[in-house]
Order: sequence, then structure tokens, then C-alpha cells
Amino acid sequence: MLSMAVIFVVLGLTATLVWDYSRSLRQGAGRDTLLEAVELGAERIRSELCSAVEVTVPATAGVSDTLAFWRIDPSSATRLPSPPPATPPSSWDPYNPTDMLLVTYSISSQELLRTVDGPTATSQERVCDNLQGLTAEFVDDRTVRVVLNVQVKGYFSKVATEVPLWVER
Repeated sequence: MLSMAVIFVVLGLTATLVWDYSRSLRQGAGRDTLLEAVELGAERIRSELCSAVEVTVPATAGVSDTLAFWRIDPSSATRLPSPPPATPPSSWDPYNPTDMLLVTYSISSQELLRTVDGPTATSQERVCDNLQGLTAEFVDDRTVRVVLNVQVKGYFSKVATEVPLWVER
């Protein structure tokens, strides 16, 4: 009788441990998914900012809650003549306004939004959710730091990336 009671106590403790372990794994998986989404958003910002021709926001000094930059439209059919000549024509402008896009990243209602203003159209898309903030600042003359703040199950995390620019300011 005593041995049966001990067996039931041991089985009860084991079941409780397995249940708690299972619950912690489920909660951890949700946290990882959200952080992965924010990290992918930061990677998208980094990859686009690498091709920036000019960063307009943030200004040279200070921190901004918006990031805006000009980049060349990769889908522009009029940028280069077809087939490309050995030397570009004298009238060719590498930064022709009709071939440029203004890309803006901002936070609205805890969503990271990407807005693209082109010469013919404007589009906006949601990159990721559950963000508490975005900060962008120049670390030095040619490096921009972007930090995304996220709250996961009561804990605040920061996902940061520093992007070296290939153009002089």
C-alpha cells in the first residue's frame, strides 16, 4: 500500500515536470518566432540601406524614429540603353530623378511599415508586427545604426544593425 502511494507521488511529480517543460517550450517557440520576424525586418532594412544613394532621415546629428533614404529603382527599364554602350552617353545621369525611389521605414500601431514613393506610384507594406519602436542614427559619417525594439511576453529586446554606406554624404 505504501509502495503504491510512493509510485503515484513519483508519477504525479513526473507528469507535472513534463507538463511544465512542454509549456515552457511552447512559450519559447512563440518568442523565437516573433524575434525571428523582427530580425528579418532588420535584415531587410540593412539590405536596402546598403544600396542607398542618400539618407535623408535621420539628419546628421540626432536620433529619429523614422528612416528615409533614396535608392535607385532596380526595376527601371529606362536607366540604361539596351544594349548598353561601351561608354555612357553624355546626357546620361546616374541619379536621374525618374529612376529614384524614396524608401521610408516607420512604426505605426506597433507595425513596421515600408513606404516606397516612386515617380509614378506609391506603395506601402507591413514588414513585421508587435514593435515598440524604431530608432535610426548616424554613428559616424558613413554608418547608420538602426534599432528595433520589441516586447515579447513582458520582456523588452532590441534588434540592432549597423549599415556602412557606400556613398559620401
